[in-house]
Amino acid sequence: MPERARTFSPGERIAIDISLVREGDSEIESVEAVFAREGSDEEMRLLGDAREEASSGGEEETTYSARLEGKVEPGTTPGEYRCVRLSARDRFDDDWEFAEAAWLDLVVRVERPPQRLEVTASDFL
Repeated sequence: MPERARTFSPGERIAIDISLVREGDSEIESVEAVFAREGSDEEMRLLGDAREEASSGGEEETTYSARLEGKVEPGTTPGEYRCVRLSARDRFDDDWEFAEAAWLDLVVRVERPPQRLEVTASDFL
């Protein structure tokens, strides 16, 4: 899958919509994605509530959607943050880690906004 990148500045909110399928009868309540900057221990977490979209009837397979949200904190180091962990939590507070976090093919790029200085007035004294 080709990766998609989006640039954010410190203080901005990030929102990502995902769909997922759960086999079995556990009801998914929330989803978390952890994005990390390569070569560091810096992370950003996006969290969201899961909504059941469809069920195959019985307990075989259920489709969910979730909107994951988070904020780029003011001290976040600029760079590219890739998804390194994607997990879901069920109603019993059990964590279910997705087999391939790489399927979330999104890259969060953090850049500091350029500082702009502008002269608004000048005069001789």
